[in-house]
Amino acid sequence: MKDNSMIPFFDMFPFCGAVDTLAGALKDARVLSASVDRANLTMTVTVLLPAPVPPVVLSTAGDVIAREYALNRAVLVTVLPNTGRSGSGRPTGRRSSWAAG
Repeated sequence: MKDNSMIPFFDMFPFCGAVDTLAGALKDARVLSASVDRANLTMTVTVLLPAPVPPVVLSTAGDVIAREYALNRAVLVTVLPNTGRSGSGRPTGRRSSWAAG
C-alpha cells in the first residue's frame, strides 16, 4: 500500500531536478515533512532516502531550495530505513542532517 504521507522529493521541489548532481541521487527520495520558520527565513525538510547520499548532494539541495524560496537557509534531515517498521507502518531509521546556507 502506498503511503500518501510520503511525497516524492521532485514532486515537492521540481526545480531541484534540473540540477545534475541531484537528479540521480535523490530520484527515490521521499519528503516526510517540511516546515518554514518565517521569522528566521529557514526551512527544515525531512527526507526518507533508500541509501546514504554524499553530503554535497544534501548541501546542494539545501542551497537550491533556499535560493528558490528566498530563504536564509534550508536544512535537510535524512532518514535511512532499517529493516524494521514502526507500529504506524512507516519506516524506522537513522537520522542525520545537513544544513545549507
